[in-house]
Amino acid sequence: MYISKYNTMFNVQDKMVLFNPLSGAIDAITVEGVELLEKIKQNPTGNFTHDEKQLIDLMLERGYLYKKEEDQTKILKETYECFLQERKNTPMNFILSLTYACNLRCV
Repeated sequence: MYISKYNTMFNVQDKMVLFNPLSGAIDAITVEGVELLEKIKQNPTGNFTHDEKQLIDLMLERGYLYKKEEDQTKILKETYECFLQERKNTPMNFILSLTYACNLRCV
């Protein structure tokens, strides 16, 4: 089991939120979920209870966990290739930003 290096946890009011920008997933996470991630970090191949396995399956589906690191790398490469293709098909834009001191007398 591999925990995504893109996972970020932060507090929003009184809840813990887990965010992964690679998968686009954002979820409220329980204390049990945080403890499970710590357990996986300590022992990725450990024995898990039925409830933990259900949570692991959900985290695999949402992109917080991967079966192996190569799975995440593959998704990252695919995402980057899509980005490059989209960038190739999008015309380049230029933005001219003037300051308040500009009076356009140079034109």
